[in-house]
Amino acid sequence: MRITISISDITRRIYAVSAIKAVNAGDSSAPAVLTRDNALLLRRLIRDSFALSVGRLADVVTDFSSLDPDDGDDLLWLETNAVAASPGVAAESLAAGVLGRAMALAWSGSDLPQAEEYTRLSDTALRQLTRRTARCGRIRRHS
Repeated sequence: MRITISISDITRRIYAVSAIKAVNAGDSSAPAVLTRDNALLLRRLIRDSFALSVGRLADVVTDFSSLDPDDGDDLLWLETNAVAASPGVAAESLAAGVLGRAMALAWSGSDLPQAEEYTRLSDTALRQLTRRTARCGRIRRHS
């Protein structure tokens, strides 16, 4: 099954998470809000997160899109031999996994507990993509 995600979609999700974090932090310790000014940095971070996710899914990935950071393509894809409820569910799981890994990388230098939480969220999302179909041989009757 081919699973495709969009860098632009994940970037928009990161902007939303960033804004929510700033609002919830209050006035005293509000983190900087990520905006379109950070788009090139986020694009690189998302590609790196996709590469890490492909590595995490190595047992079920059979092929994947270019990891070249200078590739201008907005779409990232991977082919998997795992079973998913539907291509839409698989795409959401991959997008959530890449988003979580990107946020974990972003927080790793300043807030280790937050980075660890995002890593757990990423791993949970990616775990949905690791189920495989059972391959059964011919069943023989024992006499």
